[in-house]
Amino acid sequence: MHLVAISTVEIHAKDSCSTTLQARLDALVETLRALSGCASYSLTRCSSRHDVWIMTGYWNALATMEAHFSLPCLADLFALTLERLADTLKFGTFVLSTPGHNPCAIRPPASLRPAPLPTWR
Repeated sequence: MHLVAISTVEIHAKDSCSTTLQARLDALVETLRALSGCASYSLTRCSSRHDVWIMTGYWNALATMEAHFSLPCLADLFALTLERLADTLKFGTFVLSTPGHNPCAIRPPASLRPAPLPTWR
């Protein structure tokens, strides 16, 4: 399995809503595992802040990940804030590589490359 991307959502619970929020997030992750086409989907509670969870999706194809962002069940994340179970959602997407693409082969723009060294004769 070749992973090409990872998507994350960091969810912060509103005061005293952690138990209810966790139940809702568990249900959402189960739905996403079945519908999203991801290689894996997980929910992890932050070890240093017990009011924070991180949902993570691992993707074999960028197109699958992008289609996932349109799933109607993802509206449940925003509903959590409207219902005052969560007060912060932070989204992240990390593209690792695509098959046949070498991320190390990317050259910086000319303006960021060092000037050639002068040659001495």
